[in-house]
Parts: sequence; structure tokens; C-alpha cells
Amino acid sequence: MLSLETPYYEIEGIVVFRDHALPTLFHYLAGPPRLTVRDGKPHFRLLKYREALAGSTLSPSTRDQLGGGFLTFGVDCRVDEETLDAVRTGLIELLSDQIASLEDEIALVPVLYTKGTVRLLAIDQCSGLADAEPEPATSTPQSRFVRGILGTATPSLMGHQEAIFSVALAPDGVALIEGAYRAELSPIGVIYELELSGLRPALAVRVRTDQKKVYQSLKMELGLGIEAGTDAPASEGETRSSPRGVALDAELSRAVASLVESGAIEIELLQQQEGPEVDRIREAAMKMVKEDILAEMFSPTPTAQAAPSLDSATRGAGELAASTAALGRGLSSGHDQDHALELGFQLRYKKEEELEVRTYRYDVARPEPRTHAPNAFFSLLTRDTTLDQHITEVGLDDPFFQLLQLEVETTTTDFARLGLQTIVVELQYGGTLEAPRQSASLLFTPADPSPKGFRAFRDQDDFSYRYRVDYRFADSDEVAAASLRHTTEWRTTTKRTLVVHPPEDLDLLQVYVEPAVVDWKLVRTIEVALAYSDPASGFRSERSYVLEEGSPRREWVLRIPVGAPREYSVRPTWTLANGTKVSGEPTVHAHPRLFVEGPFTGRLRVRVVPAVDPTSVGLIVGELVHVDPGTGLESRRSLSLEPPFRPTTLELPLIDPAHDEYSWSYRLFAPGASTPAEEKGPIVGNAKVQVISEGDVVHLEIEVVIVGDLAAAEVLAVQVDLRAPPPPGRQPQIHSLLFEMGGETRIKQRLALRADRDPLYEVQTTVMTMGGDAIVSEWNEHTGPVLGLDLATLMSPPQDG
Repeated sequence: MLSLETPYYEIEGIVVFRDHALPTLFHYLAGPPRLTVRDGKPHFRLLKYREALAGSTLSPSTRDQLGGGFLTFGVDCRVDEETLDAVRTGLIELLSDQIASLEDEIALVPVLYTKGTVRLLAIDQCSGLADAEPEPATSTPQSRFVRGILGTATPSLMGHQEAIFSVALAPDGVALIEGAYRAELSPIGVIYELELSGLRPALAVRVRTDQKKVYQSLKMELGLGIEAGTDAPASEGETRSSPRGVALDAELSRAVASLVESGAIEIELLQQQEGPEVDRIREAAMKMVKEDILAEMFSPTPTAQAAPSLDSATRGAGELAASTAALGRGLSSGHDQDHALELGFQLRYKKEEELEVRTYRYDVARPEPRTHAPNAFFSLLTRDTTLDQHITEVGLDDPFFQLLQLEVETTTTDFARLGLQTIVVELQYGGTLEAPRQSASLLFTPADPSPKGFRAFRDQDDFSYRYRVDYRFADSDEVAAASLRHTTEWRTTTKRTLVVHPPEDLDLLQVYVEPAVVDWKLVRTIEVALAYSDPASGFRSERSYVLEEGSPRREWVLRIPVGAPREYSVRPTWTLANGTKVSGEPTVHAHPRLFVEGPFTGRLRVRVVPAVDPTSVGLIVGELVHVDPGTGLESRRSLSLEPPFRPTTLELPLIDPAHDEYSWSYRLFAPGASTPAEEKGPIVGNAKVQVISEGDVVHLEIEVVIVGDLAAAEVLAVQVDLRAPPPPGRQPQIHSLLFEMGGETRIKQRLALRADRDPLYEVQTTVMTMGGDAIVSEWNEHTGPVLGLDLATLMSPPQDG
């Protein structure tokens, strides 16, 4: 499974993630968008007509509908084999010191996307900004360049994320588009929003967020949702956001840091940590919180720009993007900032009742959805002679106005995967459904999925036609369905390129089943029983899969009735390592990726603190054992530590978190010895911390830190005295540490404490000032390996009583 843990790699503009289990398996994201190339030719056509059309007999409404031309093209995020070879070579160079025989073993697989949309940015218009609260119609001026954008809002997720667009252009738009492409510039951009799932690393952190405070603060700090020239408040019980407010990633990072400082986001460490490790964990937690906030509250969107005039737009078209070096090749923001769309994030519209206090737990590695937004401007990059092949100019006597001539194509090439036998597109022009003036049926098959044409003599000013699509399926064990045929309703359109995109007509429920993070030493197999039911149509389907270590991802495909619910039920049965079977309760899911967990609902975490003298102990070997009383399953974790000894945490999965009793034992070896000098245990209990002691003595290393500038405080030195109840047979001892002006601010001291008592010690400080005063504190109890002393507090005289 794709691991979201760093490091990940960017090679040749392609982002590559590691696999959570196999060190030689890597998952690569979709490449930057580019024009689709078929048979060596860009899928691009600009159809324009001369200004003489303005004096024709066509009605004003028809002229406005047609605009000044039509631009049709295809885009995809394909990563070619040459680039993949370069990525593979780059990985070999980066990881040659970590993995042997990389050249033969490294494998690259594309990321599986389960949801996706694609939007088009054409000159000054962008197709639908998702999840934004709509503004009044009067607030957005009509474009003088673009009349309308049509296309496949959902790309083909299983291939190369292909999508097809058609743009109706005004005469000014035609002039700008043609001029820009002849200058090898980039007036067209696309923004994909693709959802993938990856394994989030475990982090011993719990984060609590007040969603309402977070939402309001983001709007205020980033200037989102505040329209210029108006100070009208939102209606009661409603939180408004303007789709014009766009934030950049760096701004969001600063906003999250501010929210942590204000308390709207609270980060709680679930395990005791020390020194720089605390900062590292908090920083990692803030990154995770930002990802969750981005996924839940924001949509990627281009940064807004004012609509240009025709002259300024033509002169400034080069500022949209510089020319690239390969035909139809787009560049992502991570590869070359000069060619990338400037991508920001737009705050989604949220109602008051959606904003609640939420707790995120990051202490268990689990799959999480993430959004990938490849985006780019792209150029056709052809010479004028080649560009002329993609641009057609027509006049009033051209067949374009005498004939209704259109091209029909399908985005589907993998008929077998959908269980498709044929796609029949029925077309009608004029007349009625029962008696059309002209009609045709176009057949697409696995052997012939190529585009087809249709012609009809135009009837006066009518450029519209009717069509419906008839899908016929094979009876397949791989695709469950209520019917082997689906026919759409009749639709009316004026598009000169008709794109048949099966996912827009068919309700396909695709569920990808794979194990999540499962401890296969404790679990033999997982039987997953899936069930779907639509009460309205009576359609029902069931399927079972058996997963074990190394099982590939399974795909369950259902063709469900249009508009039917997309929820399905899951019931896992686990066979444990000792042969015991554990059945889970049925649960309802709706996400297309199903990650099946183990039967464990909690984790046993025991903090092991070595408190031994490294001069007399060279090796510590320990073992933590837990037996589940319900199933008899025994789980173990071993520990081996060498100097310098540092605290560590042992974890075991629990089927029932209420039964957390365990046994703990350890052995101490002298330096270089093969037999243990001391053995302890088994110690039975459920304590969260186990201190490893040497005999009846606990050796605790204390790091004393002075916080503050001695010179600025006019302090010559600070003496810190440490004492603790001595182990049996030893005399009490006071350890004195001296911190001088300009000297060390951190000093370590090892204390010998009693193993049969809590590891407490006492501290007394003496501050010696430049004025000759000595400020002496009382003896105060402390615990823990880090003792931070604030200089300003130490200089406060002790209070009487």
C-alpha cells in the first residue's frame, strides 16, 4: 500500500511514494496534464467562421449560441515509458546504498485513483468551482471571449485520466486562442482533483479541533469569504464564504500554526517525549492537521485574475506560460513553476451545524484519503504549417452551415472491464421522435472503438439534434448487474463533438478490497463477505474474498440501477494464528476503497525506561507478552538495547482493550558477556511504564537546563544542587552543578535512586548576582529526566510562609 510517510521523491516532474511493506515497490502519481496525442497527432481542433456570419440570416440567438468558433481537444495525465525509465534510474541512484540489486527488483505502479474531477481554465473562464457557495448572477460579468465550456467533468480514472472538452468561443476568443497558439503560448489550462488513499504513519498524538473557530479564523486571517465593498453580515445560523477568496499553501501553514497558538487546535502527546523529539512530533502533527483541514474545508482552484481586454490579453498571452520543449507536454507546479497554473485553495461553503468539535487520532497507522491536484497550462507547440492542420476556417457557403456535421467518440477503450459488448449511439435530427427527419445508429465495439461521423442537412436555423445511448453487456461473473442492457433518455444538444462517457450514464459501484496494516504473524486469513441490496429494484449481490499475506487488491464491480444507493455492507471473519475464528459485526461503507483491518480494536503501549549504569551493563534483552482471554491468542514483542540506553515504547495489538494485563521480563548482560548477570520477571500487571533497574538501584540521568541569559540578568553563576534518598547501603549524596556566565546552559548528572520507590529527587538553586547577592531557593521535589529552570523564576526571592 502507498505510504504517506516521508521521504517521497520527485523525479522528472513525477512524484513517487514508497510502499509500506515492500522496499522495492514504488507508487507514482499521475503526470502533469497535457494534450492527448493519438497516432502522433495532438487531439486538438479549432473551428472558426468569418465575420460575414454577422450579416447572415441566422437569428441573433443562434449566432450567440454558436459564438465565433468551437475548440475541441482531449487532455490526459499520461506518464510515458521514457519518463518511467528515467524515474526508475533516478530511484536506483538515490537508493543504491539502501537496497541491493535495485535494477532488477525496483517496480513502479500507478496510483489507484477512486474519485476525480477535471476543470478547464480557458482565458478568463473556469468550469465549475466545486463546493463554493453560488454568488448572485449579477456579480460575475459575462466573458467576451468564452461563451460556454462542455466536457467530461469526471476523467477516466483507470487509464491515463483522459478527458475531452469543447469550448464555444466568441469572435474575440477565437482571435486570442489562434494568436496565442501561433506564438506557441498557453492560453488553456486544466486542473485535476483526484482522490487516492495512502497509509498515514503512526504518531503518538491526539488533536482536538474546534471546527467553528478554525473556519471563522481561516476566513479572517486569509481574507476568505469577505467581499470588497460590502460589509453585510451573513444571516443568522449561516457561515458564508466567497468563491473569490483563494489561499496559497504557505498561508495555510501559517494559519494552522496560529490556530495552535490560539487554542482552536490542541495537540496532545500520548507518550512522554523529551527534548527535540517533542518539537518534531508537534511539527509532524501540524502537517497532518493541515492535510485534514485541506481535505475537509478546501478545494484546489486557480488564483483569480481580472478578465483582460482583447488587446491586453493578446499582448500578455505570453505571460500565461512560456513555451515548453515537447509537443503537447504540460508541466506540473513541482516541475517548473514558469509553466504551471498558480494553484491555490478555496474555502468550501460550510453550514453552522457542520462545524463541531472534532478529535483526530494519529496514534495508529491507517489508510487515509488524500487529494492530488495536477495542473498545468499547455501549448500546442506546432509550427504554423502544422497548426493549420488543426484549424479550419469556414464561410457562410461552407458545409458547416449547410450541413449538421458532427463527430461521435467514446472515452472507453476497455470494454471488457465494464462487461460491455457494444455501445450504440442513436441520433435524430428534425421531425419528431416517432418520425425524425434524419436518423442514424453508430456502433462502437471492442474491435472498433474509433470515432464515427453523422451528417444531416440543416433545417433553417436549427443546429440541435437528439441522441440516446444504448449499452449492451455480456453476462459476466466479474460484473454483477440487475440487467444486461441500459438505455439513456433522449437528450438534445448542439455540440459538434459528442463524447460518450459511460461513467456519466451508468451507475457503476466499484469496490477495491485489500488488507490494511495487518499483523500477519497473528492473523492467518481474513474472509471478507460483501453484500449490496437495492430495495427499490430488488437487485441484490453478494461476494466473498479471502485475504492473506501478499494478497493482491481485489475488485468488486456492480452495475447498479441509476440513482440507486451506493452503500454496501462488509462482514469480516478473521482466522487467528492459533486457529481461532473471530467474526466481526456487519458495517456499512460507501467509499470505493475498502481497507480491511485486523480484529484488533486497541493497542497496549508500555514505555520502557532503562535506568542502569552503562559502564556495568552492556546489553538489555526484554520481552512483553499478552494473552487474550477470549481467544487464547498470544502476542509477543522483544526488546534489545545497547548503550547509550534511551527510553522506548513497546506495542501489542489488543482484541479487547479492557483486557490489558501483560507479563514483562528482562535480562541484563555485562559488557562483552554472553550470559546474563541479572534476570527479572515475569512482572504481571498493566502499568504503562516499566523501569529497568540494576539490582535495587535505579540510575536516572538528569539533564538540567537553564532558560535565560545570565549576562542580561546580571548573574555571575547559578549553582544547582541535586539529592535523592540513597539505595540501601549507600550514604546520602548531594551533586552540585555550576552554570557560569558565558558557559554551558545544559549539564547532565546521573543519580542513583531506590528501585522500590518512585523516581523522585530534590533540587535547590543558588543564584549569585553581580551585586554580590546570593538568592537561595528551598528544596523542591521533581521527577523526569529533563529539569528546566527559568532564570527569572530563580531570581525571585522565596516567599515567607
